[in-house]
This record gives sequence, structure tokens and C-alpha cells, in this order.
Amino acid sequence: MSSTVLQQSLRQLDQAYTRFFKRTSKHPKRKKKRTSKDAATYVRTGFRWVEHPERPGTAPVTLAKQAKPLDVRWSRTVPAGLLPVRLSVTRDRAGRYFLAVLVEERTTVLPAVFAPGSGEPTAVGLDLGLASLATLDDGTWWRTCPSRPCCGRRAAKAGGERPS
Repeated sequence: MSSTVLQQSLRQLDQAYTRFFKRTSKHPKRKKKRTSKDAATYVRTGFRWVEHPERPGTAPVTLAKQAKPLDVRWSRTVPAGLLPVRLSVTRDRAGRYFLAVLVEERTTVLPAVFAPGSGEPTAVGLDLGLASLATLDDGTWWRTCPSRPCCGRRAAKAGGERPS
């Protein structure tokens, strides 16, 4: 087993106990044998990623201490030209393996939208609630999903009233 996986699991345990002692979260729970997934997290130094020239956004992934790359069937592509920061390999109880890829992508700031005839930027007030899903400041509103009974039970359990 690669040392980067062990170091990452120790970092995650340290963060969990730090949050517990700062009283921002509950005590970390131990993994249960029957219900938890096996997982390994690889940081950038624990895997090799060379983008496929004919299929941008996909790459053969070679994990640390492995000679051959993994045979990956991609469900979606990673943005082309970006390198992954972290890979998480999980195995469910059925013995299937899954690969989650974390990529840091730079985003651009959207330009300000100005009201017609004035130089002031516009803003929208939004209220999320139980009786209506969302209400805008101009009075436009959207209903909650009445076809799903779980929405009403979830709202009642949270202390709100069931929407009519």
C-alpha cells in the first residue's frame, strides 16, 4: 500500500478530531464493517495522470505502487487540460470499484448587470421556504413539489407545516 494513502487517512482523522475538540462537530465515528465502503484517497503525488491525446478529458490512471494503469470506463470527462488534485478509489460491498476525480478549475467573474436607464447594478432577493419553494422580491413564486409526499413529511419533521 502506498504511504500517501496512509498519510491522507491520518490527515482526515486529525481534521475530524480537531473539529471535535473545537466543538464544531460530533465525535468521529468508526467505520462499520458491514455498511461502509472501502476507500483510498490519493493526492497529486500518489498517482500518474497523462491525458489521452485523442480523447481529451480522459487519461490512463496509474496509482502509486502499480505497474499498469487502471482500466477505467469514464462516465464523464474531466475538463480538458486540467490536472486532477485528488483521486478517491472506493469499493462497494458488491466488489465494484469507483474512481472520483477532484479538479480545481479557475472560474471567471461574471460582469455586473445594470438596470435599464441607470448605472446601478441590479440585485434579486430570494426567499426559500416551506409553503413555496422560492419567492423573488418582485412577488414571483414557485410551489413545492406536491407530487412527492416525502417533501411534506420532511418539512413536518423539521418543525414546519405541511404545504397546502
